[in-house]
Amino acid sequence: MIKTAQRTFIAITMGILLIVFSVLYVGVNTLIRFAYERFVENTLDDSFDALIITNEPAPDKLIIHNDVVLSTASLDDEVIQQLLNNVKTQIRHSDFSNYGKFYFKVYYPPNTTDNVILIASDMSDTMQMMFHHFLYALFYMVIIYLLIFALVWQLSYKVFQPIKTNFEKQKRFISDASHELRTPLTIISANADVLKQNYEDNQWIDNIKSQTQRLDGLVADMLELAKLDEGQFKHVKEPFDLSESVTECALPFDAVAFEKKKELIFDIQPQINYVGDKNGLKKITSILIDNAIKHSSGLNVIKVTLKRDNSKIELSVYNTGSSIQPKDAKKIFERFYRGDSSRSRASGGSGLGLSIAKNIADYNKWKLSAESVYNESMTITLTIKSKIKDK
Repeated sequence: MIKTAQRTFIAITMGILLIVFSVLYVGVNTLIRFAYERFVENTLDDSFDALIITNEPAPDKLIIHNDVVLSTASLDDEVIQQLLNNVKTQIRHSDFSNYGKFYFKVYYPPNTTDNVILIASDMSDTMQMMFHHFLYALFYMVIIYLLIFALVWQLSYKVFQPIKTNFEKQKRFISDASHELRTPLTIISANADVLKQNYEDNQWIDNIKSQTQRLDGLVADMLELAKLDEGQFKHVKEPFDLSESVTECALPFDAVAFEKKKELIFDIQPQINYVGDKNGLKKITSILIDNAIKHSSGLNVIKVTLKRDNSKIELSVYNTGSSIQPKDAKKIFERFYRGDSSRSRASGGSGLGLSIAKNIADYNKWKLSAESVYNESMTITLTIKSKIKDK
């Protein structure tokens, strides 16, 4: 969890910096190009002024007047013709433009009826130099970005170290407390059993026994979460028949549902093969069905559905009745969350089962989601994406 938060922090920070660097690079290049084009245009203006005043064309410029080449810098006729053809198109849109490495401008001689004068300049050397400057700027920005990345990476460890330390202490406390509670709970439960033999119809003893079992289940769930937080969850990938595993987990709950006068329906697509964490999937299946039976109401219908769509497997558990608002559906995976405190406590749940299921799903990179229709139904879906084959 801490490592995920640390990576997210680094990714967001470097993403923002990348955007800032990109904007700066594009902005600087745009300003340089704008200044460069203004410089070229001023150079062409100076050549035109010299031509009008002295009637001497600049030797390093291509000057065309009345379709007559007055001056050129070693250009062949084909290039000149391509430039003229391009100018005839560009002149309709702008008097100043470029064609490849040539920048040209069209002038209209004052107080004359002559055709326009075209002055062009070969800026290949200057453009190449500017391109090299852009590459240098990009290179230095990449170096600076990598240095900042290394700095942010190191700082993230210092920023998250106090959080990591507190989280480790919390995990250790939960684990130690859970283990310490196991012994007195066992003794209390054993003493209640002895007293029960002498006082069979004693309500107080029954209450002690019931609450001891409930507390024992809570301690077991806390230990399970502690193991998941510490990375002690046994994750073994193996090929297995997912349909058969879900059925094995679901069938024992049929008797539980019948005893509580609830209807348990199975819609399990057969022969769905999968390679992954078999124990983790069976644990999630048991938690989801147990949760649905405890919290179903109204028609008291629970439906377990398993289907495959191409490379996606979906295991969903539906139950009628829901005390969860649609906007709070995702909160049911939080530890000790209760949509309706009175009903949840009456059901005997610890409030940790779905949190355990979510941790197992996240560990295996599965997706666990919930959809609630208030006072009508709740559907929890486990989505698995993987390459699978039929038998």
